[in-house]
Amino acid sequence: MYRTFFCAAGSVLMLGFLFPGAALGAPEVTGVTASEDNVGNENESTLTIYGSGFGDKEHGSAVLHDFATHDYERGVLNDLHSSLGDLAEIPSGQDVGEGNARWGDTGGTGVHMVRNREKRHDGSDGHYYGHRGGSRLSWPVAHGGRQNRDEWAGDRHIYYAFWLRTWHNVAYRWRIETSSKVFREFNYTVADRRDVAPGRNPQEGEAITVGDQKGVLVGVEEGTDIDVVTLAIPGNHNANRLRGETITGLDSGATAVFPDSRNDDPGYTEPRISTSRVWQTPSRSGYSSYSWGRSGPSPVSSSDNVRPLMSGGEWHLYEWEMTLAEETEDIEIVARLDGKEIARGAPTPRLDYKNWDPTFGGPTIAQVGPNIGGNLNYWEIDEIYLDNSRQRVVLADAETLTEASRYEIQTPVTWRDDEIKVLLNYGTLSSDNELFVFVFDETGTPSEKGKRLCSNDCSARPEAPRTLEFSQTAR
Repeated sequence: MYRTFFCAAGSVLMLGFLFPGAALGAPEVTGVTASEDNVGNENESTLTIYGSGFGDKEHGSAVLHDFATHDYERGVLNDLHSSLGDLAEIPSGQDVGEGNARWGDTGGTGVHMVRNREKRHDGSDGHYYGHRGGSRLSWPVAHGGRQNRDEWAGDRHIYYAFWLRTWHNVAYRWRIETSSKVFREFNYTVADRRDVAPGRNPQEGEAITVGDQKGVLVGVEEGTDIDVVTLAIPGNHNANRLRGETITGLDSGATAVFPDSRNDDPGYTEPRISTSRVWQTPSRSGYSSYSWGRSGPSPVSSSDNVRPLMSGGEWHLYEWEMTLAEETEDIEIVARLDGKEIARGAPTPRLDYKNWDPTFGGPTIAQVGPNIGGNLNYWEIDEIYLDNSRQRVVLADAETLTEASRYEIQTPVTWRDDEIKVLLNYGTLSSDNELFVFVFDETGTPSEKGKRLCSNDCSARPEAPRTLEFSQTAR
C-alpha cells in the first residue's frame, strides 16, 4: 500500500514499505522495555528488545549514526560538530586532518550545517546542506576515512541509509550551455546565491513549455562568455522529443530554442545524477564504483519508475545493502527508496568478485549528496546511518512493515542473539501513536511482526528525547 504523510516540520513523502515475505528463521521480537540510561553523561531514553534470531554481531553498535550536530561512532558519542553554528562549513579531513573531521572529504565546494531553518522533524537540532555540483559527504572517518581503509580489510557487508531533500526532482534536470543571452529574458534565480535560505526552495524560475512538454526553468548560471541554463522537465524524455522545440516562459513570454546537439554552442546535457556511491578505496582499487543514479542503483538493473519517486521539496529515505558471499563470491545489492525495493540482484560481470581485493578495506560511502554538476545543486541530508552489517533495528507506525507508512532507524548500543539495546529515535514518528519495533538479521530479513513499544501500559511510553549538551567524544 502507498501513503503520503506530511509532518509539521516539513513535507515527507513516504511509500508503503515492501519487503519479501519473512523467511523461516526470521528474527522474532517478544518483548520491549523502555528506560532512562546514562549515555555520554546524559540520561537518554533507551529500548531493550528481547526475542530470538537476532544473530551475533561483532560490534553491538553501528559504525556510524550521524545526526549532523552529533553522532555515534561505534556507540560512542562524538560532539565534533556541536559548536558549529547555522551555515558553518563542515570540516573536511583533507583540510583539517581526519583526526579533526567526521568526513574525509566534502568535495571542496562546501557542505554546511543548518540549524535555524526548516528541519525534517521538530526534534532535530540541525542537518547538512550542500550547494554546487561537487559538494558531498565522503569517506566517513569512523569507517577508515581516506587514509585508514586497511583497518576494515576483509569486510563483506555494508548497510547505509540517509534522508535526502533536493530543490527539484534532479532526475529530470537538463542543462544547456550557450553563448547567447536569450535565457536572461526569462524569470529565474541567479545561481550560487549564498543568501538563499537552506531548508526551503529558493525562488525557482518560471514555468515553461518545451513544445508540448511542461517544466520549469530552474535557474541560469550567468557567465561572461557562456550561460549555463538548468531546466526541470518531468518525464522520461528522449532528447529527440525536445531537440529544436521552442521553450516558452509562461510568465515572461520569452522564448528560446532547445539545442539540436550535445555539448555544442548551444548544447544540451541529458539528466545525469549520482545520489550516492560505494567504493572500496579512493583510488577505486578493488571495488569499482557502485553508483545510485537517476534510474536507481547501477550496475544492478532497476525500473525507470524510480525517477518520479525522487520528487523535489520532500524528504526521501535512501537505503543500500550489499553483501559479498564468502562461499560463492557473489555480490548481492539491495536498494530501497522510501521503503520500496527498487533493485535486488548482482552487479554486471565487470564489477564482480575479480575486482575485490581483501587487502583493502570493505565497501564504504564514497559519496552522499547528489552529484549533478553546476552551481544550482541545492540539497539537504539528515541522519546518515552506516554499518558493516545488515543487522539493524527500526521503529515503525504499523505492526507489519508492508502496512507501515514510515519508519525510523534506531541507534544500537549492545547486540546479542536474544537481546538488543538501542537509543530511542522517534524522528518523524509521534509518541502519541502506536509504534512497533522490528529487528533485521544479518541477511537483511526483518521480523515478520513488530512488537508494540508499550506492551502493557501505553501511558508509560517514554517521552521524546530532550536536546542534549554533549560532553563525551568518540575520538
